[in-house]
Amino acid sequence: MRTNEEKFILENQGNWNRLSALCDLFAQGSKNMPTTDLREFVRLYRLASRDLATLRTQSQNLVQIQDLNDLVGRAYALLYREPKRNLFVSAYEGLQYTARAFRRQFLFILAAFVLTLGSSFFAAGLTAAKPHLRDVLVGPQAEGMISQWTEKGTGDSTEDLSEAFTSGVVMSAFYATNNPRVSLIAGAIGAGTMGVGSLYLLYTNGTLLGVLGLEMARVGRLDYLLSSIAPHGVPELSGIFVAGGTGLRLGWALFFPGRFSRGESLRRIGRDALALIVASIWLCILAAPIEGFFSFSEVIPQSLKVAVACLEVVFWAFFWTLFGRNPVKARAEEEAIRG
Repeated sequence: MRTNEEKFILENQGNWNRLSALCDLFAQGSKNMPTTDLREFVRLYRLASRDLATLRTQSQNLVQIQDLNDLVGRAYALLYREPKRNLFVSAYEGLQYTARAFRRQFLFILAAFVLTLGSSFFAAGLTAAKPHLRDVLVGPQAEGMISQWTEKGTGDSTEDLSEAFTSGVVMSAFYATNNPRVSLIAGAIGAGTMGVGSLYLLYTNGTLLGVLGLEMARVGRLDYLLSSIAPHGVPELSGIFVAGGTGLRLGWALFFPGRFSRGESLRRIGRDALALIVASIWLCILAAPIEGFFSFSEVIPQSLKVAVACLEVVFWAFFWTLFGRNPVKARAEEEAIRG
């Protein structure tokens, strides 16, 4: 082979050049290539692979070997690349992955829920026993918000449909920009603060809800508070819990990386974290029009708001527990994280 190396290259150079030209055509879209060209592409790819194996074992021409290796690698990537998928198919598969990621990280999301709920009861109990500590727990700036709630819905509504629609548009726009920001911060801050920032945000949200609930109970309006926040609270609070749980999971990956480096541990959980943070943002966006048009509307009965909230609970419970179930994919994704 060594004495006939130049002859071997000259005899096959035409095939390699033709394969390179077909690669250029293939890259523009295989659907536009004639069937004869596709068959020739496959045939020349196989011949080039055989020629590469021959050169690697019998030649010292490293430049030619590298050039042919690049050509074969390019042809392989084009031949076996994953076909482009429809946008809706990709979105559907993304939703399935997100549901599986939720189930994988459920303990951390549950921890976020328990922390928020525990903070609410703690703040309510402490404020009931020592009222002077209320400003310490939620700050004096919460006074205005609490006053608004205790006075809300106490008088006859004079709001007509036109005013309700205008108010709904304005408030939906506000909620759609503000609430997702809270979820994004709750999740993203987890990695930067090793989970401490997420703990703090969940705690402060919990204490505010607890103090507000106590004050509404004192004026006999706790049922009004719960029925008013329930319709949008199901997706919005779910989003906050998902984001907070993701932040806790990122912090866990940094504190307890196991047999990996901290960077590798964070990278392995990154796909789940990204999917869940995006999901939390969309949950808050979905909650915005409900909050703007429905939850606080004075023309909608409170009983209807409770009924809608119950339907939402059933829907999201089904989604998070059953949607996207695929034992094979779930096992592969779990192995990719654990290694």
